[in-house]
Amino acid sequence: LDPAKRRDLMQQAERIAMADVAIIPLCTYAVQHMLAPRLKLTADAAWLPYVKFNGTDHHIFLGSSIVAEVFPESGRGTGVQLEAVLSYSLTDQLSIGVGGRYWAMRTTSGEWNCFGGLLCPAPTPPQIFRGTVEQAGVLVQAAYKFAPPAPIVTKY
Repeated sequence: LDPAKRRDLMQQAERIAMADVAIIPLCTYAVQHMLAPRLKLTADAAWLPYVKFNGTDHHIFLGSSIVAEVFPESGRGTGVQLEAVLSYSLTDQLSIGVGGRYWAMRTTSGEWNCFGGLLCPAPTPPQIFRGTVEQAGVLVQAAYKFAPPAPIVTKY
């Protein structure tokens, strides 16, 4: 294959569509600790005992929109979500912070089968698989606390 066709092959090899993701956290924990007078560390953790997904993996013939194979996928599993933020109070109302976030979910039971398309006209028996998704990111935040209204004091 020439390089242009090879590049097209790589770009059009697969399309994946996921839908119906359900996440139910059971146990969450949050901690705030002042490291210095204006420096605060906040951490959150959540255990996800039940994660469910349903999805469809569509394989497309290269260079066309013709579906070669369709793979319905489903599964259940567990996961975890973690977050930590270090923030600095510039004033009593304004603070800035930087932190990180991590999500991990994996199936404990999952299955897929081939159903539909030109290469798979009849359904195949379900196949067992283990799926994993992980996501990590860095975040920057700013927060402003509006002052509460001044108390109304009356004298008689």
